[in-house]
Amino acid sequence: MEPTEQLWGLARRSAERFLRRYDDPLTRRERDDLVQECAVSAWRWAGGAREPHRFVAAVLTIAKRMRYRMMDRERRRNLQLRHALQQREAAEPTFVVRGRVLPGEFLREPLQDAAAQLSPLDRQLLMSSAEGFCTAELAERYGLREHNVKARLHRARRRLRRRIEATVCAHGDFELHPETPVQTRRQR
Repeated sequence: MEPTEQLWGLARRSAERFLRRYDDPLTRRERDDLVQECAVSAWRWAGGAREPHRFVAAVLTIAKRMRYRMMDRERRRNLQLRHALQQREAAEPTFVVRGRVLPGEFLREPLQDAAAQLSPLDRQLLMSSAEGFCTAELAERYGLREHNVKARLHRARRRLRRRIEATVCAHGDFELHPETPVQTRRQR
């Protein structure tokens, strides 16, 4: 059987009609590419076919197998992504403080101590801000002006940062972060 433009058209139409029965998002998104690849494979098959009357059946088989392979690749890719995310979530978080890489567990106690030294209002403002409340909402909730809330939040964050940095400097036995530039005494 000689591959002709008629066979090409027949292969495209048959593959397109077959793949339209699947309404999943992946098949819809990749349908045009699948149809093209299927038509190319079927057209190549037609050149050496012993039973040319089975051309449409061959197109459908090719389309079904290509779709199955595509779905399998996507499933494996999703499993790999899910596994990578689970590993990432399971890993202990690390933070960079003053150019040092610190485990999250180390920072918990110094952070609690530093927060305990703040005034109750500043601590409450910080907690509410971390929960996602904007400064206007905080001002209304605590009976303050908005610019006062901003100033108190800024000062409370600065106090926390300084106390945590002092704790890290006192320990000093953490590894340097790779992107931290080496500083001389004068630059400090």
